Amino acid sequence: MKPETGRTRLHVALALLSMSSALAAAEEPALPEISVVGGQNGELSAPATERPRSEETVTAEGIRIYSGPAQTNAYRALSGLPSVMFEAADPYGLSSSQSIRSRGRPNSSQAPGQTYEGMPIGNLGGFTGIQMFDLENVGAIDFYRGAVPIDKGVGFVNASGSVDMHFLRPADVFGGQVKASFGSFGFQRLFARVDSGKLATGTQLFVSASRTEADKWRGAGQSPEGREGIQFGLVQPLGGGVRLELFGLQNDQDQHNYRPLTYAQATDLSTYRDFDYNRTLTGNAAQDVAYYGFNRQSVKNQALFGTLRFGGPTSTGFLKAYYLKIDGHTWNGSSNALGAPGVVRWDFESEVYGLLAQAERQLYRDEGHEIRGIAGYWFHVQEPPGPPLHQRAYRIAADGSLSFAGWTTLSKMTNHLYSSPYAGLQGKSGAWSWEGGARYLHYRTPSITYHNGAGLADSSYEDAFKQNPATSPDREASSRRLTNWLPNAGVAYAFSPRAKAYVNYGRNYGVPAFGIATTYNAARAQFVAAGTTLQDLWNQADQELSDNLDIGLHLAGDDWYLSPVLYDARYRNRSVQLFDPLLGVSYAQNAGKAHAYGGEIEGGWSPMQGLTLFGGLSLSRFEMSQDIEAASGVVLATAGKQVADAPRFMAKLGASYRQGGWTLTPTARYIGARYGDALNTQKLPGYVVVDLDIRYALPRFAGLKRTTAALTVMNLFDRRYIGIISSNDVDPRGTATFYPGAPRAVAATLAAEF
Repeated sequence: MKPETGRTRLHVALALLSMSSALAAAEEPALPEISVVGGQNGELSAPATERPRSEETVTAEGIRIYSGPAQTNAYRALSGLPSVMFEAADPYGLSSSQSIRSRGRPNSSQAPGQTYEGMPIGNLGGFTGIQMFDLENVGAIDFYRGAVPIDKGVGFVNASGSVDMHFLRPADVFGGQVKASFGSFGFQRLFARVDSGKLATGTQLFVSASRTEADKWRGAGQSPEGREGIQFGLVQPLGGGVRLELFGLQNDQDQHNYRPLTYAQATDLSTYRDFDYNRTLTGNAAQDVAYYGFNRQSVKNQALFGTLRFGGPTSTGFLKAYYLKIDGHTWNGSSNALGAPGVVRWDFESEVYGLLAQAERQLYRDEGHEIRGIAGYWFHVQEPPGPPLHQRAYRIAADGSLSFAGWTTLSKMTNHLYSSPYAGLQGKSGAWSWEGGARYLHYRTPSITYHNGAGLADSSYEDAFKQNPATSPDREASSRRLTNWLPNAGVAYAFSPRAKAYVNYGRNYGVPAFGIATTYNAARAQFVAAGTTLQDLWNQADQELSDNLDIGLHLAGDDWYLSPVLYDARYRNRSVQLFDPLLGVSYAQNAGKAHAYGGEIEGGWSPMQGLTLFGGLSLSRFEMSQDIEAASGVVLATAGKQVADAPRFMAKLGASYRQGGWTLTPTARYIGARYGDALNTQKLPGYVVVDLDIRYALPRFAGLKRTTAALTVMNLFDRRYIGIISSNDVDPRGTATFYPGAPRAVAATLAAEF
């Protein structure tokens, strides 16, 4: 599919580039960089305090501890933050079955936005992003958990906050590292990185490679069967104060899926904790849809992205460009694949690319006062899927072979297009600091036309249309133009160098409920009988918006810090999965209003040399503000109910003790009770999980700079609990699915730097 050009938007980006390239040479803006409270005491994470916003930074050590031996999942690296709940179906965070919530957000269809060096290198299909990169190459992860600043968090969604990963640049001197990890359930990981050092041309380069695999802890198969990654980074001064930073990767991953549980099974883990897909074929198609070999996926990601930086004593600027190619397929057993048991294959191939340009200039400065202006522009294109473009069904023979049954989905779609300029001011005046601005978001949704695949032969997607598949007006939806203003403002007052209060407001946004298109195609007869067309439902899709207010305080002493925050967020056009009892169909729509409010507090303390204590608490109320009305007019009594899978209370606690070459880091998390349904009838108990990391720095030998050995124990006390709830926010039938938390797992790692 050919992407749309967007030449006018490209011209705007080039104009911004011209403006920034005219700036003279220097490296940093005059405003100070973000500072981290308590960072000198060795905390794994701490709030960034320079700007008036709720921003958190996870350090390299925090990434190592929280992300665990696999070092592939940035969401898992956030799991130690007070109001973040991360769960995965496997002990290492390698499975595609995972969930993350911040302050009770989001629902099952959205997660915090993801950017890499500020660029949204991902797609709506859900097969890219947070696990593409080896975290050994990441120096820090920033998390904006309230209002996202205007110059951060670009992408499809940031309603639930935004995550930004900062990569380690190539080292100034030649060197590298090698690392090997082995653990429970067949876990193996090999990683190596080599840095060139600074060459005569000023060039600095690194190349890394990794391979990771693990068996599923329940059932047959591997997750992943193999994850292989290659990454590189290059820094090149170009003269005149201009510098190029370029990164690239290829990541291949194959895996078998974990099987979810029903609510009845989830409440009987003594029986169903190890329940999974069938290990063998039975010859009965109705049972063989649950064969593990028919529930798997394979994905390849290739990305290239870079930044041109410009700077002067009073001005800075950059131009970022990125490209991503996704290629893969999934197999999923279904009891109703074109009316009978079968296996559905979804093939996807998509390209994503975009530009982000920004210029920043000092407008005024004197003793104790400063004002800076910032302006930028973001342009983004994504080819389908999102929703699925084409899918095929296969029948299962008695011997397990598959035969083509027909096309379950066959459609044509145009591209997703984003265009977003932004501008703002930042300043300081004595003890006061402030920022304010706005971003204008223009989103062109794809148009979509579904075709009748009945009677068509098995072929490639392109060749299927050579067979002239029919369509009808009710299965067509035209592109729509969605626009929104996203204001943001904050102010902070420093009572002293160790005490600062701030208040921040901003509007975030989410993804329209595109799942309705797939539902309409699958349940067309019911919608047609009710007089509803795809265009009718497509017109209801809108961007979720949230207005976020945070009031916070940063306090720090010589050996401690404390940061409490109160927050309030109002949602409209919230994407909810709704069961319409009149139609007998469950579908997504942007019909919800919700209210989230609560408080969180985190802190750290070093009571003695070598010992650091850290932790956090969060209390969250996240409820629907109204009853929800379905397209048929049926009203669902959801007002005042806690959103499914949103715990009201969470607590995190950890310690890091260093003695000689030893470092001992236990961490614990308590997740409060949650519900699996909108009417709060499916209650699941809270749980406590304890992890332990032990590391020893070996004496130097054989010319190595550093050698470390580590032992990691996850779920130390082998607690049985439900981790993931794949919930439908307002589906009163209780059709949520559940994944048990992984059992105790132990992994050993040996790493050497040269």
